[in-house]
Amino acid sequence: MPEGQIFPAAGLSPGCWTAVAIHDSKQSCERFRDHVLMPKMQQGITGGFAGPVQDSTFDIHKLMH
Repeated sequence: MPEGQIFPAAGLSPGCWTAVAIHDSKQSCERFRDHVLMPKMQQGITGGFAGPVQDSTFDIHKLMH
């Protein structure tokens, strides 16, 4: 996993894929998004995507193990 990522998950949602990645800080999430994920998406991924990636964030209130 990327530095700072605690938990990744992905699965099919109606009409799309949904991916969730829990990071230890907002800075870690932004660093991964800006320096790893988005450059990779811009290069293209085998199989591609039907539309643009929608990025959203939320604060975790409680993470239960």
